[in-house]
Amino acid sequence: MAAVYQVQADRAYGFNRSTRRWEAVDVSRPLNQLVSDYQTFEVGLESLDRQYTFFSQYHLAALQNRIDTLQGWLNEQAGVAIPTLKEGYPVLEYNFAHYQSLFCDFQPKPHLCPPGYHFSQDFALEDATDVVLELPDEYKDQYRHNVLFNVDGQWVSHQNDSVGVRLNGAGRIVQKSHEPGMGCLVLNGVGELRTYPLSGLTVTRLDETRDYYSRLMVSLPEDLTGKTVAYVIGGILHWLPASMYFSQRAVMLSLPNLSLLKLIHETREYYHWDDIGVEDLSVPSSTYRILSSATLQALLKHESSFMVVIDTPWLEVDEVPVNLASSYGRFHHRDPNDIDGKLPLGMLVNDFGKCVNYWPTWEEGEWTFHTQELDRPNLVATHARWKQQSVVNDAQPIATGRAWRDTQVWMRRLKARK
Repeated sequence: MAAVYQVQADRAYGFNRSTRRWEAVDVSRPLNQLVSDYQTFEVGLESLDRQYTFFSQYHLAALQNRIDTLQGWLNEQAGVAIPTLKEGYPVLEYNFAHYQSLFCDFQPKPHLCPPGYHFSQDFALEDATDVVLELPDEYKDQYRHNVLFNVDGQWVSHQNDSVGVRLNGAGRIVQKSHEPGMGCLVLNGVGELRTYPLSGLTVTRLDETRDYYSRLMVSLPEDLTGKTVAYVIGGILHWLPASMYFSQRAVMLSLPNLSLLKLIHETREYYHWDDIGVEDLSVPSSTYRILSSATLQALLKHESSFMVVIDTPWLEVDEVPVNLASSYGRFHHRDPNDIDGKLPLGMLVNDFGKCVNYWPTWEEGEWTFHTQELDRPNLVATHARWKQQSVVNDAQPIATGRAWRDTQVWMRRLKARK
């Protein structure tokens, strides 16, 4: 008897190339359009009272130029078994990452430590540019491979250490800010991750006639097939657009909109920016020096800039609004789809994109986030035509405007399809 597969229109999901999200697929559309719009799609089929899942990636050569529907193609396969089918309908389920204080699960022992040293050795405190986390054996594997670390709101790269994990450059942040708040983005179930400092990678300009504020190619030491890439510049996390994956081992960074002055203003409490040739902005500093390509090159080689590779092709980032409370530093979040508070909490970011460490409490159907994000500086350079001036400083409006303003934060939840 000829096998006839019937498409189940309410059981079709695809990963949109533009939005980088899984969504319901309209299977009445021509196949060439579906292949163009979706990186992959899965469709439920029924045959002889049995349920199956059809995977487009196994049949791209046959589907990509067809102007009929999937049902039309399946009708042509009558009498021919399709060996790539899987038993059961496709199900759209997710694993969530979550953000938490580093000290939420247990009490890791952080130690200031110079690069290449064991924390028990003798060393000068000013040389202790790293932080070593001494971890119990049962947590070492998770914290080495499934966690992205944050110190005082600044993302840091990490590597394995004999006693646990070493946070590169975190010692400088701790000594500069004097408030060693530590948090972590835990990606259990989403995928393992690795960090690569940009100083150890090959970074080249795609157009040698332009400066580094253009499009750069970054070569990575691993195959990126089936993985998601992010990058951190000056401690601020950015997700790489789909169009910036250059090859199996290289990606592109497009930086013409990077505001180096604003980045320096926002992060100068955490980094000694003399390292990249920028003077103390509390006194007039050279505008040319801040804008120069050499300064950006120095920033890319700084310990605050690195690449992140996550072992999942399906990472999605949801941005959730959070309400400001009547008291400074507190924010409220009530989710009608999460009435019992079971949905994992993501990371908070302010309107610049800087991560905000928080401690959550649940009461009467809503979360309250306790933070140190009290207010935000309103810098003149943010509004003035500072690029046309010879010098720039950290001036704030005093007589004619507000020197400080209320802060705004958003929650970013990370999830990946199971």
